[in-house]
Amino acid sequence: MSITVCLPSTAAERPDEAVVEAMAPFQHDYASSDELDIWDYARICGGADGHGFAVPPGHEGDPRLIHDRPRHDGTLEPSHQGICAGGPRELLHFTASRTEAEEIAGQAWDLWHAPAAEHPPAESQTTVARRTGEMGTEYWSQPLIRASVLSTRHSTPCTAPGGPTASTACSPARGGVPGPLSLWSAGPMEALWTSVVAVVGTLLGGVVTHVLQGRAARRSELFTRGESLRQERIAAYSSFASAVEDFRRGQADRWYRKREDPDGEAHVGASAEAHRLRAVARQALYRVKLLAGDRGLVDAGEHALQCTRDVSNALAPEQRGQLDDAAKAAIEQFVELAAQRILPDATRTTGTPS
Repeated sequence: MSITVCLPSTAAERPDEAVVEAMAPFQHDYASSDELDIWDYARICGGADGHGFAVPPGHEGDPRLIHDRPRHDGTLEPSHQGICAGGPRELLHFTASRTEAEEIAGQAWDLWHAPAAEHPPAESQTTVARRTGEMGTEYWSQPLIRASVLSTRHSTPCTAPGGPTASTACSPARGGVPGPLSLWSAGPMEALWTSVVAVVGTLLGGVVTHVLQGRAARRSELFTRGESLRQERIAAYSSFASAVEDFRRGQADRWYRKREDPDGEAHVGASAEAHRLRAVARQALYRVKLLAGDRGLVDAGEHALQCTRDVSNALAPEQRGQLDDAAKAAIEQFVELAAQRILPDATRTTGTPS
C-alpha cells in the first residue's frame, strides 16, 4: 500500500519521526477496531521504485529532498534520476506526476476493459477465498483474469534481470497459472500494475479516513449535545432550589404576619407574595421534569415543594419550626441528589479532591 503523508514545514528537520507520529493512530498495534487495522510496518520510499514524486529539472541534488530509507534488512537503494520520496512542495513536480498517473490509469482501464467485453465477469479474490478457502489457482484461472494477464504480457515484453528482452522471460505463478504480480521487471507495465495497487491502497485509505472522520464527528456531536443538556440541567436544578428556598422564606413571613393580625394588610400582602413565590417554584419544577429524565429527582423536587407549602399551616411556633426544618431538609436532599446526577462519571465515582 502506498500512502502519502503531508507534514507541516516544522517537520523538515525530523521527517522520519513526524511520519511515524502522523501514522501512529492507524498502526495495527494501536487499532481499536478492525477498520483501523491498516498497516503494521512502514518506511519512507518511492524514489527507488520510481513511484515517488517527480523533481523539477535542475533540483535533483537539493539536500532538502527526501529519499528512500533502508529496507528492514538494511538494504539502501538509490532514487531514480528525477524522482524522490518526498520534500518541500516547491521541489515536487506535481504536474508531471499527475500526467503520468493519468496515463497509467488510462492504460490500466484499457487493459482491463478490452477483455472484459469478451468474457463473463470475474469473481473478486475475496469472493473466491470465502467460497473455496483459498484464492490461488481458481481465481487466476477465470477467463477474464487470464485474458487480462495475457493482454498485459502481449502489450510489452518482459525483461529478466541481467538478461535480454524476451516474451518468454516471464515466469508463471504457483500452479502454472500466470499472475501479473509474479512477473519480472517489465518496465512500464510493472509500473502500471504497481500503480494500480497504489491507487487502490490510496482509495482504501481515503475510505477509512472518511469513516474515521465520520465517527469523530459523531462523537463530537454527541459530546456537545450531552454537555449542552448537562448545562441546562444545572441551570434548571439551581433555579428550582433557589425558587423553593425563596418560597420557604415567604411561607415563614406569611405565618408570622397571620399570627400578628389574620385580617391585617401585612398578612394579606404576605399571603399574596407567598402565592407568587409558590407559582415561581412550581414553574421551576416543571422545567426540572422536562430535563431530568429521572423519576427519583422529580419526586424529591415535589417533596421539597410540598414540605414548603405545609409551613404556613402550622398551629404553633414549635410546629412551624419542625415544618420549616423538614422543608429545609427536603430542599437539601433535592440539591444533593441533583449534584449526583450532573457530576461527571469519574468525579462521581472517585469523589472530588479535598
